[in-house]
Amino acid sequence: MTLYVPSEILGQDDSDICEEIELPDGGFNYKPIIGDFDIPKIGNKYGTLDDCIKMYEEYVEKAGFSIRPSTQNCLKSGIVERKYLVCNREGLAKGVNKDTMNEETSDNQIRTSSISRTGCMARVKFKLNESHTEYVLYDFVEEHNHTFIPVIYRNLTKKKNKLTHKEKMFMQQLGGTNIGATRAHHLYAATNGGYDEVDATETEFRNQTRDLNSHIDDSDAQMLINKMETG
Repeated sequence: MTLYVPSEILGQDDSDICEEIELPDGGFNYKPIIGDFDIPKIGNKYGTLDDCIKMYEEYVEKAGFSIRPSTQNCLKSGIVERKYLVCNREGLAKGVNKDTMNEETSDNQIRTSSISRTGCMARVKFKLNESHTEYVLYDFVEEHNHTFIPVIYRNLTKKKNKLTHKEKMFMQQLGGTNIGATRAHHLYAATNGGYDEVDATETEFRNQTRDLNSHIDDSDAQMLINKMETG
């Protein structure tokens, strides 16, 4: 679950979304301000690993940060025994050594990731119980060393940017009218309560149009529309 939001907006208007915790060295950690019911609890049990991930993703979405999978250990049978999910800003930025003899690449390193790593330790860990019937949340770090995404920007997550069935149908139905992806995005927003009510971006609309055009011709597209409308 990755956020597209630029790092420069982190920390804007964050007084109502996170609690500052002063550290002995004068720095700060931050805890998201959300309902206690939504906060993961050590000892909680889940029937499947998918249930574990779904729970944490729902928490993450409300808290305003992003995550990525980390360690995963499996039994010989292939069943996942342990699963770690970490904040996307865990770890430190990695670089790639450059040819210092090349005048055009005289710097020693370049950043290879668009994600600003801060060494954040926020995480959650699950393990399979002894009877192999459910997963237990056994480790949870709530505090982050960075602030969170302001609520007004949370519709810009990659997870939310995936087009819904309704959005895809709208684009396909407009395809026969030669209306482009950008204008389709504007029309969709205008007929669905404005841009604040539309999670997908113009880029997502353009990508969807590109993917459709590269895989199907006009007759196939019409057949797909007819099938989706009747199915």
